[in-house]
Amino acid sequence: MNNIPSVDLSIILCCLNECERLPQAILNLENSLLEQDCSFEIIIIDNGSTDGTIEYIDRLDKGYIRKIFNTHNIGKGGSIKKGIQQAHGKFCGIFDPDLEYSATDFLDCFNYMKQNDCDFVLGSRKLGGDKVYKYYFNYLGVTFLANLTNILYQSNLTDTATATKLFRSSFIKKINLQRNGFNLDFELVCRTLRMQGKIQEFPITYSPRTKIEGKKIKLFRDGFSAILAVIIDRFIPLRFLRK
Repeated sequence: MNNIPSVDLSIILCCLNECERLPQAILNLENSLLEQDCSFEIIIIDNGSTDGTIEYIDRLDKGYIRKIFNTHNIGKGGSIKKGIQQAHGKFCGIFDPDLEYSATDFLDCFNYMKQNDCDFVLGSRKLGGDKVYKYYFNYLGVTFLANLTNILYQSNLTDTATATKLFRSSFIKKINLQRNGFNLDFELVCRTLRMQGKIQEFPITYSPRTKIEGKKIKLFRDGFSAILAVIIDRFIPLRFLRK
């Protein structure tokens, strides 16, 4: 396998029944990317949608768009892992197609990463000053998980739950990623910290949607699995964290 990057940036979009929002998310990304002096690819991974998302993706005919269709739902984390494995970019990032996050902010994080010596950039909703959440318990959960991470890993992060994450591909591909659900978001952060990776944060905005609008995360189920991921990864022997 050729590990030499062929583009500057790989952007991973994981989809499950996002037919209404995916077209605008891609358009927002394209408009922001056209303002950048970089080569890129957009990797769209469908996780077994039933609402027309698959048909929409299948009709996309642009050279920088790569398509992956899972035959069934392997989880958000499983799809992200597949995207990371197949990414050709020097840098790799996750961009949610649900329109909660800004494409402009995503590219600002990318530019910040290029200009700074780090392996991982988190787009922090707290640093962005946008603390508007549809559900107050979600806000408490985000705060608790960041504080728990800081205590266990001696870090100083404000938003480990953010969906805006960018990495240096050569670093992230060395990590043995295992989880397949939303808790992969925390595994990425915790295993980077365990492997002495340099993480920095950049302020972003946030426009959360409601459950009626399609928000998929389950507060207690996914919150509990995230807590377990943060705690367990602190004590796993380091040799098991590397590929």
